[in-house]
Amino acid sequence: MILEILQRQYMAQACDYFSRQLGSFCETARRDAQLRAQLEHESVSLQDLLNLDAQVQNTAASVAAHSNADACYLPRDGAASLMQSLFQRYCITHRLVDQSGVQNASEADHPISDVSLGENGLGTAGEGLFERMGQTDIRWLACVGAKVFSSFGGKRPFPPDAAPPRTIAANARVFLVGDWGSGVSRARKIASRIATMLESEPQRDQHVIHLGDVYYSGWPEEYDDHFLQFWPVRPGNEGRVGSWSLNANHDMFSQGAGYFGHLLKDARFSGHRGSSYFSLESDHWQLLGLDSAFEDGTLAGEQFEWVEHRQKTLPNKKLILLTHHQPFSAFESEYTALQRLYERNEVTAWFWGHEHRFAVYDPRPRLPFGRLVGHGGVPVYARPAAASTPDGVRHVGNGFFRSGLDRFALFGFAVLNFDGPRIGVEYIDEHGNIEFSETLS
Repeated sequence: MILEILQRQYMAQACDYFSRQLGSFCETARRDAQLRAQLEHESVSLQDLLNLDAQVQNTAASVAAHSNADACYLPRDGAASLMQSLFQRYCITHRLVDQSGVQNASEADHPISDVSLGENGLGTAGEGLFERMGQTDIRWLACVGAKVFSSFGGKRPFPPDAAPPRTIAANARVFLVGDWGSGVSRARKIASRIATMLESEPQRDQHVIHLGDVYYSGWPEEYDDHFLQFWPVRPGNEGRVGSWSLNANHDMFSQGAGYFGHLLKDARFSGHRGSSYFSLESDHWQLLGLDSAFEDGTLAGEQFEWVEHRQKTLPNKKLILLTHHQPFSAFESEYTALQRLYERNEVTAWFWGHEHRFAVYDPRPRLPFGRLVGHGGVPVYARPAAASTPDGVRHVGNGFFRSGLDRFALFGFAVLNFDGPRIGVEYIDEHGNIEFSETLS
């Protein structure tokens, strides 16, 4: 992801400028029949442009009004995220990104992203990239933007059936990484560390599960740029290591175009069989990966009934749930619709992402192990050194590094080592240190 596009102020200025220029472009298209004919040849109608113009105006106001105190701007707003995707695609297509001086740099040198616009973004005399665009650039953005906002207007159909159950070994190893699909250098290092661990036990039954979110808005190109090329299971290894990925809110900002239409067609994710929910079963455990994003913060289709049916038909197997969204939270809002899962089922453990941190919750009735593992790939500031642990939380991720005066939280992931009726869990940070460990039983 490009550093400047991760900054709210930069995005606010870019959206405002694009809004003004797009309005002028639409007026020209109204008056110029030849331009309209050229646009129609590119499958863009005047109405598409007017719809985009209204959307960009609303987005510009939304971005300007947004209060963002964290290290990078990743709004939970579909239109703003799509605008980030559009601007990034423009910069990549026109070869405006700069990675000079990155090769030997440390995390402290590039704590957010090692890709920037450099001089292309800074300009001269206070002029930014978007202020220096010509009509050709505006036309490119207008045409691509109009196609994006019109083609992503309808969701992909929700799969009616779960993926076929996958049987795993009694000593299987499962890696969980959440909110990893940013493509930033520190996220790539997380993938490399997992890949090294996979290679250390090549004969073992192993699986890697992403808890969701490919930024900014789950375009197919973003899956290629931020996810697939760095995924720890390399092409050709799909027969040896299982790959799984949950659907998430950023993936659905493009109405699932990249998730359903691109990721699930990759051979490594063939176990999904096109479905966004799946199950892994050992002799003693069943792990259910659910889609909490197709309908934001709840379960689409018959997933609730599927979980209950699975538990009734396999009553001797302990239940682990995986979702992108949190059923409860000590940090942000709760998705209370999900709580029905542990109110009506005996859930031993639940792992989720969405919030970009790591936290171990105290036991709750019918849910002994609730774990937030959303710290796989989004740069955030570390919690203040003097911050107390919130009520109901046993442990909060506290690893950090300094970049100037700022303290950045460490990325990390979880490793589940199955051992018959027990699972040893290790929570490993980006440097390979075990921050927390426990046993599920």
